[in-house]
Amino acid sequence: MSGREKCRACGRKLAAQAKERSPWYPFCSQRCRWVDLGQWFDQKYRLAETKGPLGVPEGDKNRANGDKSERK
Repeated sequence: MSGREKCRACGRKLAAQAKERSPWYPFCSQRCRWVDLGQWFDQKYRLAETKGPLGVPEGDKNRANGDKSERK
């Protein structure tokens, strides 16, 4: 990466060698770490849906395996 990296929460430039020296890396401070964690708790960040080994979404695995217990 050219230049210095930026804090993932506030955008401030990180100190040189922050990756090796800062206990808060990739953030500039403990506060920014907490802000980022709060964003996860508020569901402002989400992981993409993953598919199981058969290419079926995780919630549909029972149907893909032939389990008919959920059907009436």
